[in-house]
Amino acid sequence: MAETSAARAAHHRAVAAEIREKTENILPEIAARAGETEALRRVPDANIAALRQAGWFTAFLPARYGGQELDILSFYELLPMIGQVCPSTAWATMLLGIHTQGAAMFSEKAQDELWADAPDTLLSSSLAPVGKVTPVEGGLRISGRYRFSTGCDHARWAIIGSAHADPATGKIEARMNLVPATDYAIDDASWHVTGMSGSGSKDLVLEDVFVPEHRSELTQALNSYAARGHQVNRDPLYRCAFGPFFAYGLSAASIGIAEGVIAAYTAHQGKRISAFTGGTVAESAPAYMRLAEAAQEVDCAKLMLRRDMSDLMAAAETEHVLDYAATTRMRCNATYVTELCTRAVDRLFRASGGMALQRDNHLQRAFRDMHGAAAHAFSDYDVARQIYGRLLLGLPPAGNLA
Repeated sequence: MAETSAARAAHHRAVAAEIREKTENILPEIAARAGETEALRRVPDANIAALRQAGWFTAFLPARYGGQELDILSFYELLPMIGQVCPSTAWATMLLGIHTQGAAMFSEKAQDELWADAPDTLLSSSLAPVGKVTPVEGGLRISGRYRFSTGCDHARWAIIGSAHADPATGKIEARMNLVPATDYAIDDASWHVTGMSGSGSKDLVLEDVFVPEHRSELTQALNSYAARGHQVNRDPLYRCAFGPFFAYGLSAASIGIAEGVIAAYTAHQGKRISAFTGGTVAESAPAYMRLAEAAQEVDCAKLMLRRDMSDLMAAAETEHVLDYAATTRMRCNATYVTELCTRAVDRLFRASGGMALQRDNHLQRAFRDMHGAAAHAFSDYDVARQIYGRLLLGLPPAGNLA
């Protein structure tokens, strides 16, 4: 781990440059497999192997297991490269990558189980606390169907969300729990969808699974430097609150989708001839006005991501625990980034003509995938702006909003 801020920054630049160079080399093959990715309903093994070689899955791995400890902003500014050519692959890469940061906040014993003998271990997740949880001696027993576990076919472990009443106090405890793939079943039939179909976000089925205490952490602890892993992994990366960290990953993938649509629209309109006028569509004012507005929306989205992730990293550097107001603003901003990207994609797709509907046209796949990204619970702008709006007006949090 780098010992000073200057040394860390130099390390981050070097790692990011290497990932960028390697990713640029594999983008053509990832793009060529976009149709296959959608047909498989998961990311192809060849994509995962190529991305692993490029360094994506060790970016957030602790250095003591051979990881790079890359900063969050570099990761999120690199991710759109993948999203431009294959949104499903970017979505899975993002989630499989950032779960490493969350898992690094668990106990040292849990981390050793994950990575001591297999530093290439990946984790998927299903964070909504929907299952049955029973506190027992030494841990918890969990049963239930946990949905939308992106990339689970490539993961050896999953992070499972839970909530139960503490036996001593009666207060509800929200927790995150590490569960090995040997303890759950993947329901392959659960993922037949229109958007993000190549992400492989299938259901995990747990039946009376025992989670020992060392594999469970309070969700709040992951956001306040109180998790056991904070004492083991001291790089500021692991002091970035998991909530905003996670939410902005979805936003970074959305930026890539929108940038890909801008590029595809520009190329498409440049050679499109109106069947009625015989003129080049690109010379039509609405065509380039729509493009200008979409480009501005995506620029604004990127600037918002950069500001908030810079603030998150600055807080981590100084071990400052972000308060409710700061995390609420970041959560709402993350959803607004996705909202801006969705607006940009919709605006351009509507102006792309009937040929954009062809199954081999990138625009139609990106349009569907953008709406798949926007449908994620963490991307719900209606919920987020209610929470943020109440905060701005000095109203107490509403209990029915999460």
